[in-house]
Amino acid sequence: MAALACGLLTFSACSSDDDNLGGGQTGTATGELRDVTLNVGFSVASGAQTRGRDLYSEEALQEVNDMKIYVFKKDADGSTYKYAQTLTGTDTEENQNNFGFETGGETGTEKHAATLKTKLTDGSYRLLAVGLEEGYADVFETLAPTSETTLDEFQLQLKSEVNAADEAFAGITAESAVEVSADNANFTVNIELKRVVAGVLAYFTRIPYEISYNGTMTQVKHVKVQVVTKGTAVNLKDRSAVTTATGENYYDLIDLDLTTSSKDGNNNWYKTQTTDDGLGTDVAVVDNSWISGKYTMPLLIGEQETTMQVILTDGTNTLKTYPVVDNTTSSKKFDLMANHLYQLGGKPEAGDTGGGGEDPDPDKPVDLTTSQTINIIVNAEWEGKHDLILGE
Repeated sequence: MAALACGLLTFSACSSDDDNLGGGQTGTATGELRDVTLNVGFSVASGAQTRGRDLYSEEALQEVNDMKIYVFKKDADGSTYKYAQTLTGTDTEENQNNFGFETGGETGTEKHAATLKTKLTDGSYRLLAVGLEEGYADVFETLAPTSETTLDEFQLQLKSEVNAADEAFAGITAESAVEVSADNANFTVNIELKRVVAGVLAYFTRIPYEISYNGTMTQVKHVKVQVVTKGTAVNLKDRSAVTTATGENYYDLIDLDLTTSSKDGNNNWYKTQTTDDGLGTDVAVVDNSWISGKYTMPLLIGEQETTMQVILTDGTNTLKTYPVVDNTTSSKKFDLMANHLYQLGGKPEAGDTGGGGEDPDPDKPVDLTTSQTINIIVNAEWEGKHDLILGE
């Protein structure tokens, strides 16, 4: 599995009395506020995207345009880190909005440096960086830690009325604390940002126009990807799931509405769907194919036998059900983990059905009339790889 090196934050500080970055004794009195310099580097493809975009390929695109760093300080008992303050781009002397990150822009690496107006007192700290998409408050509860919020309980929560998440990133300094003192007024730490959500992509071809149900040919009006329980939150410290599935309360994560489409010339299946990528460009798909994708909160599976299923419905009745199987374990039961892409059908690039590149891997949508195999492929810039199939 390849780790996603989404972002690196470099944090350094020097005493207010000594600008020498060579380290060593500064003579600064214990307890004095320390000047802080924050160097921010972001090293993942950053092609322009719309907020709340659907997933249309394995490409690891992103749009982080709301970056904050939450500072947690070890309290007097020496074992608990509690929220101390929030650092934002507008806290800098340069007054860089979002630490200088731009919305979308060219693909490549962004690096910025900013001197914070905020200073830190002596103590032991851990720094948690959170990168979200602008307008995230429509999907997530507002992050509003208090002085009693501990690092272990700091969570990103999905709003109760929302099913799908937005893309979100987080990273934290190493387990060893950042020590600020007169003897350690100069230091550097790195924070690696990774997604705190999972991705699910559904790519189907030859969706049947009608199938037999209770002895009658019935029109298929929706194809839905359902998950056994909705994940509600993620622990930002370690990107772990908060929710463990209880019962079987399947909810719709992806809903392909076929009612506005028409059938092919042979009246067998639906014609090709036209899908806009949000920027005015159609997503390239093979003939008679439909595609959609969503982000979801991580989820642990309890006693349930099936994590995910694909269903065909007439708008009221479930006409056919395909349980989704992890092909590497032959199990229908698997957790949904942060920064993992669960892909139903192969789609390397949104704008090309041939896969692109020197060694292209062409599109492989799931054929719902003949094939029941679903490959879940994780791009190298995602973390983890899952091969799933549709079971009987």
